[in-house]
Amino acid sequence: MVKVIMHGCNGKMGQTISSLIAADKEIEIVAGIDAVNSGKNDYPVFSSISECTVAADAVIDFSVAAAVDGPKTKAGMPQPGARTAPLL
Repeated sequence: MVKVIMHGCNGKMGQTISSLIAADKEIEIVAGIDAVNSGKNDYPVFSSISECTVAADAVIDFSVAAAVDGPKTKAGMPQPGARTAPLL
C-alpha cells in the first residue's frame, strides 16, 4: 500500500482527493497538512509540512504556493531564519 501525505487537505480539491483515496485499497492518506484543522479528516492534520512527523511514500500537493514557499520579506526574499522544507 502506498502511503501519502495530503498537503492542502481541507481545501475543495484536497477533500475531493481524500474521498477518492478513501475508496482505493492500494493507497492511504497517513497525514494531512493545512493551515486550518477543521477536524473532518480520518488522519492527523499538521499546520505545516515541517511539523509533520508521519512517514510517507509521497506528498500530494493541492495547497497554495505560499504554504510551501515559506515566509518572505517585502522584497520577496526568504525570511532570515525561516524554516522551509523542500517539497519534491
